[in-house]
Amino acid sequence: MARRTLLPLLAAFAAPALGHSASASSPASSSVMDIILPMLQPQTIMGSVVGVDATATTLFLTCPTDAVNLQCGLGKGLEIVEGPEVLEFHMTLANVVTADISCAIVSNTASCTSSVASIDLTIDNTATDYSMATMTGTGTMADISSQTMPVTVTAGLEKLTPRATATSASQPSSGVVTAGMPRMTQNAVLAGAAALFGGAMML
Repeated sequence: MARRTLLPLLAAFAAPALGHSASASSPASSSVMDIILPMLQPQTIMGSVVGVDATATTLFLTCPTDAVNLQCGLGKGLEIVEGPEVLEFHMTLANVVTADISCAIVSNTASCTSSVASIDLTIDNTATDYSMATMTGTGTMADISSQTMPVTVTAGLEKLTPRATATSASQPSSGVVTAGMPRMTQNAVLAGAAALFGGAMML
């Protein structure tokens, strides 16, 4: 099982995407990658590669199948978009809470905006009478490259080959989302986002 960090891989893959040649090798069945995850407590995390281009890699992270959902804290799964200049998290919990964090990385500091939307259910927890509540906020995370956790990636590893990266870079990317996030106006929402993701984004 190989272990590697994601950002150096992106830098290496950028060269074939710009026209340099590279030889493809057979991908391993699994690989341990160090992914920027400042919001989670140390635990076992599984992942799959959803998409790759010259600017970012999109992964979908889940709990191990035998993990207790509340202890793992990933809900139905966490989508992460990670690149040298971009970092995003998208998550849904129990169909009633969605959270999105979008960050621009400059000089190893992530400047982030967040949005947390929740459904206010009736007292008997049914959605027959509900309203949507949305909170927004902004914040920064320094020394972002040091806030990594190992993730065991077992699917989509073939997308990390230089050949696959070069191909995806020449086509419109459907897996990487770097625009369209709402502009945040209230810093207080980061408390809600921190509680949702496990308490890492602090003002």
